[in-house]
Amino acid sequence: MRKLFLAALLLLPATPAFATGTIHCRVGNAGPEIYFVVGRGAASAISQMTLRDGPRAFTTGVNAGSPAIAQSWLDDRELKVDVIDSNAEFHVAQLRARRSGAGRYRGTLTYRGGRHAITCEFED
Repeated sequence: MRKLFLAALLLLPATPAFATGTIHCRVGNAGPEIYFVVGRGAASAISQMTLRDGPRAFTTGVNAGSPAIAQSWLDDRELKVDVIDSNAEFHVAQLRARRSGAGRYRGTLTYRGGRHAITCEFED
């Protein structure tokens, strides 16, 4: 009976371990605010972005009409993200930042025709 139980356990599919984190970005006290969902593992990957700017807000990939992350890059030196509209006709936002201390990036956010200084930090 014990051998049958152990054999049954071996046939069960293994569930993957997903570790995620958040990067929070701010433009001063009154500017846009961004949250990135980041997968952590062999290669960090940005899977989703939420941008809040006063009454305006969006989250990438929520539905067919949502903006989408066109490309992203995250490593121990740089954080880069391009967000495009749902029709892939124009950039909604672009973030370019370089590492500035442990878990912190500083750079620029291009959004709604403006260019803003931005600071991003890992939150776990």
